[in-house]
Amino acid sequence: MLKQIKYLSEALLACIYFLVCYLLPLEVASSLSGKLLEIIGCLFEANKVAYKNLTLCFPNLSEQEKHKIIKKMWNNLGRVVGEIPHWQTMSSKKFTEQITICDYSNGDFQKVKSALFLSAHYGNWEIFPRFLKENNLNLSLVYRPANNPFVNYMISRARHKHGILLIKKGISGIRKIMESLKLGRLIGMLVDQKTNDGIEVPFFNLPARTTSAPANLALKFNIPIYLACVTRIRGAQYKIEIFPAIVASKEENAYSIMSEINLKMEQWIRKDPTQWFWVHKRWDKEFYRN
Repeated sequence: MLKQIKYLSEALLACIYFLVCYLLPLEVASSLSGKLLEIIGCLFEANKVAYKNLTLCFPNLSEQEKHKIIKKMWNNLGRVVGEIPHWQTMSSKKFTEQITICDYSNGDFQKVKSALFLSAHYGNWEIFPRFLKENNLNLSLVYRPANNPFVNYMISRARHKHGILLIKKGISGIRKIMESLKLGRLIGMLVDQKTNDGIEVPFFNLPARTTSAPANLALKFNIPIYLACVTRIRGAQYKIEIFPAIVASKEENAYSIMSEINLKMEQWIRKDPTQWFWVHKRWDKEFYRN
Protein backbone atom coordinates (compact mmCIF):
# COMPACT_ATOMS: atom_id res chain seq x y z
CA MET A 1 0.00 0.00 0.00
CA LEU A 2 2.78 2.42 0.94
CA LYS A 3 4.58 1.62 -2.30
CA GLN A 4 1.43 2.38 -4.31
CA ILE A 5 1.06 5.72 -2.53
CA LYS A 6 4.70 6.48 -3.28
CA TYR A 7 4.25 5.58 -6.96
CA LEU A 8 1.09 7.70 -7.24
CA SER A 9 2.81 10.66 -5.59
CA GLU A 10 5.77 10.38 -7.98
CA ALA A 11 3.43 10.13 -10.97
CA LEU A 12 1.46 13.18 -9.82
CA LEU A 13 4.65 15.21 -9.47
CA ALA A 14 5.76 14.04 -12.91
CA CYS A 15 2.40 15.10 -14.40
CA ILE A 16 2.65 18.55 -12.84
CA TYR A 17 6.27 18.91 -13.96
CA PHE A 18 5.48 17.92 -17.55
CA LEU A 19 2.46 20.23 -17.59
CA VAL A 20 4.54 23.20 -16.46
CA CYS A 21 7.20 22.39 -19.08
CA TYR A 22 4.51 22.06 -21.75
CA LEU A 23 3.03 25.46 -20.91
CA LEU A 24 6.44 27.11 -21.20
CA PRO A 25 8.10 27.78 -24.58
CA LEU A 26 10.41 24.93 -25.65
CA GLU A 27 13.69 26.79 -25.10
CA VAL A 28 12.55 28.12 -21.71
CA ALA A 29 11.39 24.68 -20.53
CA SER A 30 14.66 23.14 -21.70
CA SER A 31 16.83 25.78 -20.04
CA LEU A 32 15.00 25.87 -16.69
CA SER A 33 14.74 22.10 -16.42
CA GLY A 34 18.43 21.76 -17.24
CA LYS A 35 19.43 24.31 -14.64
CA LEU A 36 17.23 22.66 -11.99
CA LEU A 37 18.81 19.23 -12.42
CA GLU A 38 22.26 20.77 -12.66
CA ILE A 39 21.72 22.20 -9.16
CA ILE A 40 20.16 19.16 -7.46
CA GLY A 41 21.89 16.37 -9.41
CA CYS A 42 24.97 16.49 -7.20
CA LEU A 43 22.77 15.47 -4.24
CA PHE A 44 21.87 12.10 -5.78
CA GLU A 45 23.74 8.88 -5.01
CA ALA A 46 24.08 8.42 -8.78
CA ASN A 47 26.44 11.40 -8.82
CA LYS A 48 29.09 9.17 -7.20
CA VAL A 49 28.61 6.55 -9.93
CA ALA A 50 29.11 9.20 -12.60
CA TYR A 51 32.32 10.34 -10.90
CA LYS A 52 33.61 6.76 -10.69
CA ASN A 53 32.79 6.09 -14.36
CA LEU A 54 34.60 9.23 -15.47
CA THR A 55 37.64 8.24 -13.42
CA LEU A 56 37.66 4.82 -15.09
CA CYS A 57 37.29 6.18 -18.63
CA PHE A 58 39.32 9.37 -18.37
CA PRO A 59 41.95 8.73 -15.67
CA ASN A 60 43.96 11.80 -16.68
CA LEU A 61 41.18 14.29 -16.05
CA SER A 62 41.61 16.67 -13.12
CA GLU A 63 39.04 16.76 -10.31
CA GLN A 64 37.79 20.10 -11.59
CA GLU A 65 37.33 18.73 -15.13
CA LYS A 66 35.39 15.70 -13.89
CA HIS A 67 33.04 17.80 -11.78
CA LYS A 68 32.50 20.17 -14.71
CA ILE A 69 31.54 17.28 -17.03
CA ILE A 70 29.16 15.81 -14.44
CA LYS A 71 27.53 19.19 -13.89
CA LYS A 72 26.92 19.56 -17.64
CA MET A 73 25.67 15.97 -17.81
CA TRP A 74 22.96 16.75 -15.26
CA ASN A 75 22.08 19.89 -17.21
CA ASN A 76 21.68 17.87 -20.40
CA LEU A 77 19.53 15.26 -18.66
CA GLY A 78 17.32 17.98 -17.19
CA ARG A 79 16.89 19.44 -20.65
CA VAL A 80 15.94 16.02 -22.05
CA VAL A 81 13.16 15.73 -19.45
CA GLY A 82 11.96 19.31 -19.88
CA GLU A 83 11.73 18.92 -23.66
CA ILE A 84 9.71 15.68 -23.64
CA PRO A 85 6.22 17.30 -23.62
CA HIS A 86 7.21 19.45 -26.60
CA TRP A 87 8.70 16.70 -28.77
CA GLN A 88 5.53 14.69 -28.28
CA THR A 89 3.16 17.47 -29.32
CA MET A 90 4.94 19.86 -31.68
CA SER A 91 4.05 20.10 -35.37
CA SER A 92 6.11 18.41 -38.06
CA LYS A 93 7.25 21.84 -39.29
CA LYS A 94 8.48 22.88 -35.84
CA PHE A 95 10.18 19.51 -35.34
CA THR A 96 12.17 19.77 -38.58
CA GLU A 97 13.24 23.31 -37.63
CA GLN A 98 14.84 21.98 -34.44
CA ILE A 99 17.01 19.29 -36.06
CA THR A 100 19.84 19.05 -38.57
CA ILE A 101 20.19 15.74 -40.40
CA CYS A 102 23.56 14.22 -41.30
CA ASP A 103 22.69 11.06 -43.23
CA TYR A 104 25.95 9.25 -43.95
CA SER A 105 23.96 6.29 -45.26
CA ASN A 106 22.87 8.39 -48.28
CA GLY A 107 19.22 7.59 -47.66
CA ASP A 108 19.73 3.82 -47.54
CA PHE A 109 17.99 3.57 -44.17
CA GLN A 110 14.74 4.73 -45.79
CA LYS A 111 14.80 1.96 -48.39
CA VAL A 112 15.27 -1.14 -46.25
CA LYS A 113 12.35 -3.39 -45.42
CA SER A 114 13.66 -4.30 -41.96
CA ALA A 115 16.63 -3.05 -39.98
CA LEU A 116 18.01 -2.47 -36.50
CA PHE A 117 18.55 1.08 -35.27
CA LEU A 118 20.91 1.32 -32.32
CA SER A 119 21.76 4.33 -30.21
CA ALA A 120 22.96 5.33 -26.75
CA HIS A 121 21.75 7.45 -23.85
CA TYR A 122 23.48 10.39 -25.47
CA GLY A 123 22.32 13.91 -26.35
CA ASN A 124 18.55 13.51 -26.51
CA TRP A 125 17.84 9.89 -27.35
CA GLU A 126 14.09 10.47 -26.94
CA ILE A 127 13.65 12.36 -30.22
CA PHE A 128 14.96 9.74 -32.66
CA PRO A 129 11.72 7.69 -32.70
CA ARG A 130 9.84 10.87 -33.66
CA PHE A 131 12.36 11.44 -36.47
CA LEU A 132 11.68 7.96 -37.89
CA LYS A 133 7.95 8.56 -37.71
CA GLU A 134 8.38 11.84 -39.61
CA ASN A 135 10.03 9.74 -42.33
CA ASN A 136 7.04 7.35 -42.41
CA LEU A 137 9.04 4.50 -40.88
CA ASN A 138 7.40 2.16 -38.37
CA LEU A 139 9.41 1.52 -35.22
CA SER A 140 9.26 -1.19 -32.58
CA LEU A 141 11.23 0.06 -29.58
CA VAL A 142 12.85 -2.37 -27.16
CA TYR A 143 12.78 -0.77 -23.72
CA ARG A 144 13.09 -1.37 -20.01
CA PRO A 145 9.85 -0.37 -18.23
CA ALA A 146 10.12 2.28 -15.52
CA ASN A 147 9.95 0.92 -11.97
CA ASN A 148 6.94 3.14 -11.29
CA PRO A 149 4.00 1.61 -13.23
CA PHE A 150 2.11 4.91 -13.38
CA VAL A 151 5.10 6.79 -14.78
CA ASN A 152 5.68 3.89 -17.16
CA TYR A 153 2.09 4.24 -18.38
CA MET A 154 2.60 7.96 -19.04
CA ILE A 155 5.78 7.33 -21.03
CA SER A 156 4.26 4.42 -22.97
CA ARG A 157 1.15 6.41 -23.86
CA ALA A 158 3.24 9.27 -25.23
CA ARG A 159 5.30 6.90 -27.37
CA HIS A 160 2.25 5.05 -28.69
CA LYS A 161 0.98 8.39 -29.98
CA HIS A 162 3.59 8.27 -32.73
CA GLY A 163 2.84 4.69 -33.70
CA ILE A 164 5.70 3.20 -31.73
CA LEU A 165 5.25 -0.42 -30.69
CA LEU A 166 6.90 -1.02 -27.31
CA ILE A 167 8.65 -4.31 -26.60
CA LYS A 168 9.89 -5.12 -23.10
CA LYS A 169 13.51 -6.18 -22.78
CA GLY A 170 14.11 -9.83 -21.98
CA ILE A 171 13.22 -13.29 -23.19
CA SER A 172 9.52 -12.43 -23.46
CA GLY A 173 10.30 -9.70 -25.97
CA ILE A 174 12.22 -11.90 -28.41
CA ARG A 175 9.06 -13.28 -30.02
CA LYS A 176 7.63 -9.78 -30.51
CA ILE A 177 10.90 -8.61 -32.05
CA MET A 178 10.81 -11.44 -34.59
CA GLU A 179 7.15 -10.70 -35.35
CA SER A 180 7.99 -7.03 -35.92
CA LEU A 181 10.83 -7.91 -38.29
CA LYS A 182 8.54 -10.19 -40.30
CA LEU A 183 6.08 -7.29 -40.59
CA GLY A 184 8.82 -5.05 -41.95
CA ARG A 185 9.10 -2.82 -38.89
CA LEU A 186 12.36 -1.27 -37.72
CA ILE A 187 13.72 -2.33 -34.34
CA GLY A 188 15.15 0.36 -32.07
CA MET A 189 17.43 -0.33 -29.11
CA LEU A 190 19.63 1.62 -26.70
CA VAL A 191 22.63 -0.65 -26.20
CA ASP A 192 25.07 1.34 -24.08
CA GLN A 193 24.07 -0.05 -20.67
CA LYS A 194 25.15 -3.16 -18.82
CA THR A 195 23.29 -6.41 -19.54
CA ASN A 196 23.98 -9.12 -16.98
CA ASP A 197 23.38 -11.94 -19.46
CA GLY A 198 25.38 -10.22 -22.21
CA ILE A 199 28.86 -10.92 -23.53
CA GLU A 200 32.04 -9.17 -22.40
CA VAL A 201 33.06 -6.63 -25.02
CA PRO A 202 35.63 -3.82 -24.66
CA PHE A 203 34.22 -0.38 -23.87
CA PHE A 204 36.73 2.35 -23.02
CA ASN A 205 39.36 -0.41 -22.95
CA LEU A 206 37.53 -2.17 -20.12
CA PRO A 207 35.52 -5.41 -20.33
CA ALA A 208 31.82 -4.51 -20.31
CA ARG A 209 28.78 -6.79 -20.31
CA THR A 210 27.04 -5.92 -23.57
CA THR A 211 23.85 -7.24 -25.12
CA SER A 212 24.49 -9.58 -28.04
CA ALA A 213 20.86 -9.39 -29.23
CA PRO A 214 21.43 -6.91 -32.10
CA ALA A 215 24.29 -8.97 -33.54
CA ASN A 216 22.36 -12.22 -33.18
CA LEU A 217 19.30 -10.74 -34.89
CA ALA A 218 21.38 -9.26 -37.72
CA LEU A 219 23.05 -12.63 -38.33
CA LYS A 220 19.84 -14.66 -38.05
CA PHE A 221 17.63 -12.45 -40.25
CA ASN A 222 20.36 -11.01 -42.50
CA ILE A 223 19.35 -7.41 -41.76
CA PRO A 224 21.52 -4.28 -41.53
CA ILE A 225 22.38 -2.39 -38.37
CA TYR A 226 22.28 1.42 -38.41
CA LEU A 227 23.81 3.51 -35.65
CA ALA A 228 22.14 6.83 -34.89
CA CYS A 229 23.56 9.60 -32.72
CA VAL A 230 21.51 12.58 -31.52
CA THR A 231 23.82 15.40 -30.39
CA ARG A 232 22.71 18.60 -28.71
CA ILE A 233 24.13 21.52 -30.68
CA ARG A 234 22.78 24.30 -28.48
CA GLY A 235 19.62 24.78 -26.45
CA ALA A 236 16.94 22.53 -27.94
CA GLN A 237 18.67 22.29 -31.33
CA TYR A 238 20.01 18.88 -32.36
CA LYS A 239 22.08 17.12 -34.97
CA ILE A 240 20.93 13.62 -35.93
CA GLU A 241 23.67 11.49 -37.48
CA ILE A 242 22.84 8.23 -39.23
CA PHE A 243 25.87 6.12 -40.04
CA PRO A 244 26.39 3.67 -42.92
CA ALA A 245 24.90 0.24 -42.34
CA ILE A 246 26.83 -2.46 -40.55
CA VAL A 247 26.14 -5.56 -42.61
CA ALA A 248 26.93 -8.72 -40.68
CA SER A 249 28.61 -11.49 -42.64
CA LYS A 250 28.54 -15.20 -41.84
CA GLU A 251 32.25 -15.01 -41.02
CA GLU A 252 31.55 -12.60 -38.15
CA ASN A 253 30.24 -13.36 -34.69
CA ALA A 254 28.38 -11.42 -32.02
CA TYR A 255 31.61 -10.37 -30.32
CA SER A 256 33.14 -8.73 -33.40
CA ILE A 257 29.90 -6.95 -34.32
CA MET A 258 29.25 -5.59 -30.84
CA SER A 259 32.91 -4.57 -30.51
CA GLU A 260 32.49 -2.38 -33.59
CA ILE A 261 29.31 -0.88 -32.15
CA ASN A 262 30.82 -0.22 -28.72
CA LEU A 263 33.84 1.45 -30.34
CA LYS A 264 31.64 3.76 -32.38
CA MET A 265 29.61 4.80 -29.34
CA GLU A 266 32.81 5.32 -27.37
CA GLN A 267 33.94 7.75 -30.08
CA TRP A 268 30.73 9.76 -29.66
CA ILE A 269 31.28 9.98 -25.91
CA ARG A 270 34.95 10.92 -26.20
CA LYS A 271 33.98 13.73 -28.56
CA ASP A 272 31.65 15.27 -25.96
CA PRO A 273 31.49 13.40 -22.63
CA THR A 274 28.99 15.90 -21.19
CA GLN A 275 26.20 14.42 -23.32
CA TRP A 276 26.41 10.79 -22.13
CA PHE A 277 24.39 9.37 -19.22
CA TRP A 278 27.28 8.59 -16.86
CA VAL A 279 25.16 7.50 -13.88
CA HIS A 280 24.67 3.87 -14.99
CA LYS A 281 26.93 1.16 -13.50
CA ARG A 282 28.23 0.12 -16.90
CA TRP A 283 31.14 -2.06 -15.80
CA ASP A 284 31.65 -4.93 -13.37
CA LYS A 285 30.49 -4.27 -9.81
CA GLU A 286 34.09 -4.63 -8.60
CA PHE A 287 34.81 -1.23 -10.14
CA TYR A 288 32.24 0.43 -7.87
CA ARG A 289 33.38 -0.85 -4.50
CA ASN A 290 34.87 1.65 -2.05
